[in-house]
Amino acid sequence: MSKRNKVVKTTPESDALKRIREKSELSLRKLADKMEISFARAHQMESGREDVTSDYISKFLKALNLTLADWNYHLEKSRGRPSCSDLRIRDECVEIIYMLEPSKLEMVYAMLNIL
Repeated sequence: MSKRNKVVKTTPESDALKRIREKSELSLRKLADKMEISFARAHQMESGREDVTSDYISKFLKALNLTLADWNYHLEKSRGRPSCSDLRIRDECVEIIYMLEPSKLEMVYAMLNIL
């Protein structure tokens, strides 16, 4: 076992791997089978015991039929940053709110407070 494998260092990349896998409702073992790699290798990447490589990300995305844009979206979420699409949606919501008449604005305000 290499020195890196003894140290657990979670990164935004390893967090994104786990988030995407769980969202896909796959166990780590099933993911490893789809990627045609060992369970141990998949576990090391996701747990932060090994640095996530671009080759691993490519295999991961291919196995889950995802794009690089999907990866970047989840990676930004792991880093705690809103994605470009989140910011766009937020801006569009603000525009809609500015155009509302006062009676509807009160209703929207009430609905947002429930969320």
